[in-house]
Formats: sequence, structure tokens, C-alpha cells
Amino acid sequence: MNHDLQEIKRVQAVIVWVLVVMALANLLFAIRQHLQDKRIESQEKTERQPQPISFVEATAYTSCEEECGDNPNITATGLDLRTTDLKVVAVSRSLEQYLPMHSKVRIITDDKILDNYVVEDKMSSRITWPAVDILMKTKAEAKEFGNQEVVVGRY
Repeated sequence: MNHDLQEIKRVQAVIVWVLVVMALANLLFAIRQHLQDKRIESQEKTERQPQPISFVEATAYTSCEEECGDNPNITATGLDLRTTDLKVVAVSRSLEQYLPMHSKVRIITDDKILDNYVVEDKMSSRITWPAVDILMKTKAEAKEFGNQEVVVGRY
């Protein structure tokens, strides 16, 4: 009987040990999952937040030969402006590293926020300072926009 009692206690100890190991494994898994979720959440938050560049000069243009050269309806990325509804912006060479082609940008003027623009074009190489050129549908819109200092952010 004493031998049976010792055997039962050993089995109970093994069961407790197995349960403790399983609980620790579950805890470690939960911690790992939590850290992974936080890493993903942090990465998504970083990707979603606009990344301000600074104040830059902004002008507006239309897709006509006098402003864009021989092929005014085709952007630097090959996008045909006649077949898209994208809001297009061109960037100066000095901004290309901060706003690479296909980047989504937000432009903040003195009186409004212009959302959902995409970098699809380059400005003339004569423009050596940080600048953006916003594509407008009409010359009247472009003239109305004029030349402004704006903040440009990537998101």
C-alpha cells in the first residue's frame, strides 16, 4: 500500500510538471504573439502616418505640349494621363529620394489639404530646388493655384 501511494504521488508530480510546462509554453506563445502583433501594428502605423518633408515650392501644370514637351500625356513612369483618374504630382530631382515614383502624397497649402496624390512625374532638371508640380485639368485651375509654399508628406 505504501508503494502504491508513492507511485500515485510520482504520477501526480509528473502531471503537475507537465501542466506547468504546458502553461509556460502557452505563456511564451502568447508573449511571442503579442510582440509580433505590436511589431506589425507599429509598422502599419509608421506606414500610414504622413512623413513630412518640409516646406517646398508648389506650382501647377497641365498636360499640354508647351508645358510638357512632345509627349504631354505620358508621365515619367509611363502613365497615360488620358486613361487615368489619378491625381498626379511631379517632383523635382532634389525630392526624388524622399518622394520616389508611385509614392502617395498629401499636400498641405495655406487653406486646404490635397489628399491622394501620387508621384508619377518628374519636373524639369532645371528645377534644382525642392519643388512639386501638381497636375491640373485646366489652365484656369493651374493659374488659380499659382505658386505657393506648401508642406508635402508621404503616406
